[in-house]
Amino acid sequence: MATEAPAQPRSAVVGPPTAPAEQPRRPWIVRRLRELVGSGGRVIGLDVARGLAVLGMFAVHTGVIAFEFHWLEPDTWSELAWGNASATFAVLAGVAVAIIAGRTSIPDGVPLLQARMRILVRAALIFAVGGVIVSLGTELVVIIEFYALFFAMSLPFLRMPWWGLASLGIGWILVMPQVRVLLIDGLRDAHMVDTAIVELALTGFYPALTWFGYTLVGMAIGRAHIERWRVQLVILGAGVVAIAAANLVPLALAPIEDLLLAGWRGRVQGTDLASLLDPEGHTGSTFDLLGSAGVACVVIALCLLTQRWLRWVLFPIAAVGSMSLTAYTAHALVFLLVDGFSMDPWSWVRLSVGVVLGCTVWRALLPKGPLEWAISAVSRATSDVSSRALAGR
Repeated sequence: MATEAPAQPRSAVVGPPTAPAEQPRRPWIVRRLRELVGSGGRVIGLDVARGLAVLGMFAVHTGVIAFEFHWLEPDTWSELAWGNASATFAVLAGVAVAIIAGRTSIPDGVPLLQARMRILVRAALIFAVGGVIVSLGTELVVIIEFYALFFAMSLPFLRMPWWGLASLGIGWILVMPQVRVLLIDGLRDAHMVDTAIVELALTGFYPALTWFGYTLVGMAIGRAHIERWRVQLVILGAGVVAIAAANLVPLALAPIEDLLLAGWRGRVQGTDLASLLDPEGHTGSTFDLLGSAGVACVVIALCLLTQRWLRWVLFPIAAVGSMSLTAYTAHALVFLLVDGFSMDPWSWVRLSVGVVLGCTVWRALLPKGPLEWAISAVSRATSDVSSRALAGR
């Protein structure tokens, strides 16, 4: 009687491979959005913070600011944008400078030259864009030219570590408002206050001499390891302390205000000396700068802390922040082309929704905004030419 061959185990049976189940192919736009949101090429939290700053400046320009803030009255929360939105934008200018200059790595040699050329060319091109916006006569208080100056002023500080930048930034905020008052007074005696350079540096709405302190703070943030949650918490804590100090110290000094300002009276003409102790936005005081820098730190830290969990939700605002120059220019054109736009109580909502939708669609299709692409291409080309010229010497 013949014995049966032992049965082969099922796994050993040789046969045609089973084709894996075909996965449904997602629409191109969904794949593109997933690529953008999950990409490590940009820090989405920084883009979100920049987008919020841009939308905050839209609120200021459309006149929805309440000018009196109360926690329990939501219709007064727009006051938070006054002075803080533009200050956050200036702080993020410093973060951008640090990223161009190597982030946590301090540049030297050819990389330092390339970084300086890219920053200088960016500053020149951004200044030109700001000049065009101003020449259009939109009657907006345009920050772009001042923003460009912050870039140019950062060049001597590209090799400083984060702690040096933070210390210098704090010292700058504490000292420069008083220096600015003295300089304005001296230039007024010399009849030089009304020049364009003095306006950009000292008397404008965003005086570069004092507002550069924001950029130094931003450079310190950009130099730190902002991808680490402990660093993000330190930035958040520093911002809270700055806000508290900026609001509580003036209250403590109020009883001796006349004594503190006595040495200034009679020497400084044409300046509201009480503004030196006023924490209100755009007063230009140390407490204004300190509090606004604190708000910027809190906003940036919160955006960094939540970016992992809220990437999809925050992506439209991040899209605005990734092409902030284009968004800002577009909103200026709206003010130019639509008569009485700022008088409409719903203008801020319509402007913000339109810009957010437009930037989101653009970012889904293309990696950069049109102005950002042009400025980046020119600055990179210039830095490459300069580095090759240096190598050929």
